[in-house]
Amino acid sequence: MGDNEKFLELLRNKDKYKCFVDNDDVYFIKKEDINKDDLENHCISFNNFGYELLNEIFQALGIDSELV
Repeated sequence: MGDNEKFLELLRNKDKYKCFVDNDDVYFIKKEDINKDDLENHCISFNNFGYELLNEIFQALGIDSELV
């Protein structure tokens, strides 16, 4: 699943997920899985983050954008 599909899944089910933004990672997880011992197995990480993820978000929202 590419970043665009991951973002759309998060957007469609935003009540079910919590998103975590770090300086070197962006990932989300179902709220029901947050306290599980094997947390890293439940995380969905974006492949790209920063300006690349922002561009994907803009495109998913129908905003005409491109990386320059």
